[in-house]
Amino acid sequence: MNKELIKELKHVKRAIVAKQMIGDDWEEQQTAVRHLEEVVTYLNDAAAKGVNFE
Repeated sequence: MNKELIKELKHVKRAIVAKQMIGDDWEEQQTAVRHLEEVVTYLNDAAAKGVNFE
């Protein structure tokens, strides 16, 4: 299940990055992308420890 979650999160990240934004919107966009990357890292780390999210 972790791999599927990661795949979906990466899809969301690509959709967010594809939208051209400027100013405050761009900063918020980058914050969202960083948070998504943190979640992906967390899921990868959890999977390495044998934790599977369903």
